[in-house]
Amino acid sequence: MEEKFRKGLNPLELPQIGNEWVPGYLRFRPGDENRFWMIDVMHMPQPMRPLEYGTIYFITFFGIGYAFTLFTPPTSYSNMWRTLNGRHYFSPMPVTDPEEIKRRAANFMEKIGYHCANWEKIWTEAQKDMTERLDWFETFDYERGPDLNDPEQMHHLHDYFDGIIERMCKISLHHWIGLIITQSQVVMYRALAKELVPGTTDADCDDMLQGFGNKIMETDVAFWKLGELAYSLGVGEIVKDAPLNEIISRLQETDNGKKWLEELKKAVHECGMRHAGGCVAIAAPSWPEDLTYPISFIRGPMDKIKRGEKLIPKEELIAKREQAIREFRAKIKAEEDKKKFDEVLALMQKLYPWIEDHDFFVEGRMNTLAHLKMVELGKRLVNETYIDEPNDIFYLLVSEVRELFDDLIFKHTQGRDYNLVDVRPVIKKRKEDFQRQSEWSYPTVLGVMPKEAPTEPVAVLIYGATPENIERAMTSAEKVKGITEFSGLPGSSGICEGIARVVIEPRDIREVMPGEILVCAFTNPLWNPVFTKIKGVVTDTGGSLCHTVIIAREYGIPAVCGTGYGTKVIKTGDKIRVDGTRGMVTKI
Repeated sequence: MEEKFRKGLNPLELPQIGNEWVPGYLRFRPGDENRFWMIDVMHMPQPMRPLEYGTIYFITFFGIGYAFTLFTPPTSYSNMWRTLNGRHYFSPMPVTDPEEIKRRAANFMEKIGYHCANWEKIWTEAQKDMTERLDWFETFDYERGPDLNDPEQMHHLHDYFDGIIERMCKISLHHWIGLIITQSQVVMYRALAKELVPGTTDADCDDMLQGFGNKIMETDVAFWKLGELAYSLGVGEIVKDAPLNEIISRLQETDNGKKWLEELKKAVHECGMRHAGGCVAIAAPSWPEDLTYPISFIRGPMDKIKRGEKLIPKEELIAKREQAIREFRAKIKAEEDKKKFDEVLALMQKLYPWIEDHDFFVEGRMNTLAHLKMVELGKRLVNETYIDEPNDIFYLLVSEVRELFDDLIFKHTQGRDYNLVDVRPVIKKRKEDFQRQSEWSYPTVLGVMPKEAPTEPVAVLIYGATPENIERAMTSAEKVKGITEFSGLPGSSGICEGIARVVIEPRDIREVMPGEILVCAFTNPLWNPVFTKIKGVVTDTGGSLCHTVIIAREYGIPAVCGTGYGTKVIKTGDKIRVDGTRGMVTKI
């Protein structure tokens, strides 16, 4: 067997926890052990709950399937997906037939050309469509409505549920269409730059795209203003220093504290509709439910505010960008080539912010609103004595929720005061399974190491499925013991030293202290305010277009991604050096 085609762990021989409530099309099957699989902790850092399979999980892959069918990327059918112990794995599916690649390329270039030429109009209409669909979520209260004693409203119990899924599917289409467009243009832009100036790196290309900001960073601006407001109202020290488990009650003791909390709630509703889970999740707690999450992020910039610093070193980033462009253009010999490069760069600069912009609508507001609606429904089912806690609803399958709807409707029409469906034993068992899944030490890669690097753009650019990253990911826990220096992808340039904070569970992101270096498996677009607190960031996974790279560049902090085992080598409290220019991490 060739060295680059060696076998790794066989998914069929690993523990199978909670497999019975995983849809059949997502279970590992014989033959899958001969494919390459890589975990997706970027979008799904925790095991999936049963309700998520038939809602957000289905919605996500519906969107991927639609976009890849519409655009037909020449060399990729997208990815194959499987679930093991609640963890999500993907396997790239390349197109290999030359004739099919040729047919797909013709359609792809036609679709891409149209969308790029009409980008402003398409993106404006997409934002309007997403906003209208998301506003609908707030038109009803699932805990109190519909009134099942009103014959005209009975069917709304199902309609609301179906409406949530339908709207999420439509919103997801915008996500994946935009992602294919932007990623394809990044590939073309980098290829042209490397052709015109041999020796150019991806990092060199990205230096010419930074400093534009994006919509998801509006939250950081709002939080910065809240930090300033806290000082002006005289509650700054409480906001900055009080224990998180006491901070709400402390603020409610004074009129100014109450005033600040009201402003916080407004900001969270306007631009902070986020949750403490992965991008593809609706079961994780949300910021509107637990204000200690946004407060923990507001604390980050408060020392900077006192020192009179700025939120983002924008002038420096813009100056660095323009210098990079000047130096690059000076290396291009032909004027015709310079003109061609200028056109491609201008288009790329226009598209680049969207890579994070869409997270504001999709991963942020959509998933948070879906979570809140499910919790409202859970409260109703608690009141009807079907479940014990609102969040128990996430341990039910979609079909089981519909069965409860039917029994609930018939209960009201038949005048019953008791339930005929009892889901409590099922929920109890699944909670136990979920705990075991959470404790399972998951492998980063399964199956076999591929002979050739994957070409599927999402796998490479977002997840970082490059030969080097895959090699690192296949390194066993035993082999990383004693390592004091390791490499990864040079994500954002610069060098920093500081104390490490290792974050494994998304809910622990609020524990990050100002001035620390974040070390984690991934960063979530919903976490971006943490970048106002940290000196640098190191991740196990991620490619050159992952969230970590883009946001770290916008904040001018060093980042090293795709290390494979950074969270296994580094512990909270370690002093480390992060060299984002070279892609090196060193324990000091």
